[in-house]
Amino acid sequence: MSIVDGVLFALMLGVSESYFGACAVALGHGDTALALLATLPLFVGSLAQAFTSPLVLCLGSRKRLVTAGALLQALTHLGLIAIAAFSLPSFWLLLALIILYYVSGMIIQPAWGAWMGELTERRDRERFFAVRSTCMSVSTLSAFLWAGYQLRDGAAHHDLSRTYAWLFAVGFVARLASSLLLYRQPDPLPVRRDNFRRVLARTRSAVRGDSFRVALLLGVWMLAAHVSIPFYAPYMLKTLSLGYDGFALVCAVQLLSKAASFPFMRWISQRLGLTRMMAWSMAGAALVALLWGMSPSVGGLVIAQILSGVAWAGYEFSSFQVLLQRARPQQRVEFLAMAASFAGLMQLSGALLGSALLARGGMHYRDVFMVSALARALPLVAFLPLGAVVRRQLAAARD
Repeated sequence: MSIVDGVLFALMLGVSESYFGACAVALGHGDTALALLATLPLFVGSLAQAFTSPLVLCLGSRKRLVTAGALLQALTHLGLIAIAAFSLPSFWLLLALIILYYVSGMIIQPAWGAWMGELTERRDRERFFAVRSTCMSVSTLSAFLWAGYQLRDGAAHHDLSRTYAWLFAVGFVARLASSLLLYRQPDPLPVRRDNFRRVLARTRSAVRGDSFRVALLLGVWMLAAHVSIPFYAPYMLKTLSLGYDGFALVCAVQLLSKAASFPFMRWISQRLGLTRMMAWSMAGAALVALLWGMSPSVGGLVIAQILSGVAWAGYEFSSFQVLLQRARPQQRVEFLAMAASFAGLMQLSGALLGSALLARGGMHYRDVFMVSALARALPLVAFLPLGAVVRRQLAAARD
């Protein structure tokens, strides 16, 4: 049931969320607006995750929170349908709806992660997530390609508004069905008596432990990644003038590569270990940004997208499980919530930095991609033997 829920969720990602930036471009919004649209909702959603535990306490179970959040995320599509159908030019209305979309979807992630972590406690967790991620990647790819060709036809007939409204309607139905499946999913953890004082104590304990260092490292790396991430879509649509069909095809290469890579992630993790796999994936993503900055041709971008799919598949597969391993079972919701909140703050900071480099630094898109590549490579020092020596010396100095 969880796999079917994931497929429906991925369908929504492919037809609606993946085209938020493209829809904003079609509505005439500029680079700064696109940077805010790509990061401020993620930031607010990440900060909202700090309230996941109190909300679980108020609602009485993880299942209730997850189901309610998924339903609210589905309902935000109704507003997006109206914006697209009537070509409403208000950026702030679009931003508010997308913030609500991300808040409702992200505030449930720590509870969902803890829930799934417990459901997979006595089974092959790596195999389960590999199968689920593969199915989700195939669903996202199929939905994304279909949506791209719908938009190509819509642009040819000068009817993009109706096309975007139709895509958001499909996303609404998919997420609504997903929320119903989540409602039917069992939650093995009984409702426990708790209070806000114990929730706060678990949160403080989760962020003070040595295990939270990996969350801090991943947050810094996400800052570096988001220096460039919001600007791939406008670069392809505005600078390269690929059109919706070209944009969809270039993005689909990454999704296809990602879907093809996921079945091998369990095998790779067993041989490298999840931490080393995560480090290699981060290095691969740094090389991807470098290729985007160096190559002005579509052929070069296709090569970069193939590598990107492999790198991000490895990162997503390994980083979530590394965080699950580092979290104590009794603090899992709080640990994942605070890790996500910090990552959201770093994502916003990175995107605003990228926007400033474009607007005030006199840089072009490809220059920003090069800056992101260098910044992505810097946190990898922590995985080198020298980095381990420095960490031990710092720990000894504190003692």
